[in-house]
Amino acid sequence: EQSILKYKEDLKKHRNKKATKDSWKNIPMGNNVKELDINIILSNEDMELIKLGHIPYEMEDHWFMYVDEEEKTINYYSSWTGIQAYKAYYKEENQIIIYKLIINKDEKVYRYRDKDTNTHIINRFKEHIQSEIKCHKFDTYLNTKGRNKMNDLIKKIEATFNIKLPQDYIEYMENNDGYTGLLNEEYYNIWKLEDIITMN
Repeated sequence: EQSILKYKEDLKKHRNKKATKDSWKNIPMGNNVKELDINIILSNEDMELIKLGHIPYEMEDHWFMYVDEEEKTINYYSSWTGIQAYKAYYKEENQIIIYKLIINKDEKVYRYRDKDTNTHIINRFKEHIQSEIKCHKFDTYLNTKGRNKMNDLIKKIEATFNIKLPQDYIEYMENNDGYTGLLNEEYYNIWKLEDIITMN
């Protein structure tokens, strides 16, 4: 229990850090690249979340990402090797437009395959972007109206099953949306609050 609580506190501090180029080992991609013209549109609100970046926290966290606001680029690196996998250029108008994507074709970094279509490559990049937005929105949600929803769910669970949820679980869920994976070499599956009702 103490390990989970410490993990929660460390993760909370970690998420509050804005990623910069100096936050992680980073090696630029070489000349074996593919360049694509793309058109991904983001709201200014979502771009502000992207600008927070992503600093790896554990082994299962495969990516490091930061935004260079002077160069106007979104930069993704393999967290294990530090080698750059993506470099995307954006412009700021009434909304944010990501207009060019450069991919490292080194298979050790990107697992690039010549048979990959441009659509497949772009969709993979979109998935990374949407994942970052979702993660940061969840943090914001927990700090605002999500707190009230969480409290309502806790009351519903305790009333439905006539139980008292452990305080350390409640504290963990204040900053996380469940967890499945290794922690201190042991496997954990911590259910989301919603899952407690739907899976019982």
